[in-house]
Amino acid sequence: MTNIFDLKRTTIIDLTHSLEPNIPTWSGENEFEHKNVEYYTKGFLNQVLTIPLGIGTHIDLPAHISSRYKYQGSYDVSTFIAPAYVLDVSRRANEKYLISTKDIENFESFEGKIPPHSIFIAYTGWSKFWNDPQKYCNKNSDGIRHFPSFSIEACELLVERNIQGLGIDALSPDSSDPRFPAHQLMLQNNKFIIENLANCDKLPHKGAWVFILPMNIKYASEAPVRAIGIIQQ
Repeated sequence: MTNIFDLKRTTIIDLTHSLEPNIPTWSGENEFEHKNVEYYTKGFLNQVLTIPLGIGTHIDLPAHISSRYKYQGSYDVSTFIAPAYVLDVSRRANEKYLISTKDIENFESFEGKIPPHSIFIAYTGWSKFWNDPQKYCNKNSDGIRHFPSFSIEACELLVERNIQGLGIDALSPDSSDPRFPAHQLMLQNNKFIIENLANCDKLPHKGAWVFILPMNIKYASEAPVRAIGIIQQ
């Protein structure tokens, strides 16, 4: 991270969707409430925010699947700062696309082996539907969602590579499988997951750093994040 804060030589990419009413959510319901409680009546604008922790661009922590695993407060903030490796499958990804071990191996043939403690991000292009929640969530009549996601074999390979965290520009790394295999494998192995990333197309395949900074809630199993990418010139 030499000279990482030399802003004259740095490009900063905002990887975070804005929180506002009617954004895509796992439930499909509007779960965001942001209202004024005092409108400058005492010289200040005071507001209240009511949201679930797993909304918008957010992080899933191991405690999301079991109280036996780590909550937010168990981590040093440095855990969420790491080099990014970005797999672009946007040209071939569709609602049923599963990122495979072949995708990752092809990536490594060009970019080198994914190093330990990095953050691996899949850019699927699905974020283009963010402003159309019905399309973004893509739930069929049986309540099953379909969007690009990860195969369990790809996740096993990434755990073998000992990545720090897994990110995707879709609602989840798990799509139609109700067992949530990507979540189970990643979180059981003390990895975190970042969902609903934005602007991943602006990141290089390697060479950037990402800061995934969650709200500092001690016993949170999920948390909204301000995610940014930093590219040193």
